[in-house]
Amino acid sequence: MNKKLPTHIFIVTQILILVISLSLITGLYYPINIQYQKPKSQLLQGGPVTTLPHSLVLEVDQPDDNSLVFQPSAVISGATSAGSTVLISSDLQDITITPKLNGSYSTVINLKTGINQVSVYAFDKTGDQRLVTRTIYYSKEKI
Repeated sequence: MNKKLPTHIFIVTQILILVISLSLITGLYYPINIQYQKPKSQLLQGGPVTTLPHSLVLEVDQPDDNSLVFQPSAVISGATSAGSTVLISSDLQDITITPKLNGSYSTVINLKTGINQVSVYAFDKTGDQRLVTRTIYYSKEKI
């Protein structure tokens, strides 16, 4: 055991150890680096997407909020997401509407004299809902 190792064998073994170590490190670096790469697209950061997210939209074009009318009825119209259902609720009545294919809807509601609170709800098939309220003042006497 007290034998001296020749210099050329010592150098060859040291180079062999270095080459084996570098090849192991290189062999582990690429799988780890490829596995933890940042996604190229922002879409893939949250994981796999099976369907594109959508949100329910509800717009009420008529009437304007706090509007004054002199007729006993008012037109409620607007747009929502296609395939949803619209419920219009006032002090006198509740009306359910199925919008057109493009999402537009329109109906006429009756008003009582004075302040009328009108709530327009939209519901989609997933259970989401939106609400828009309008206040309509109905006066029999023109100012």
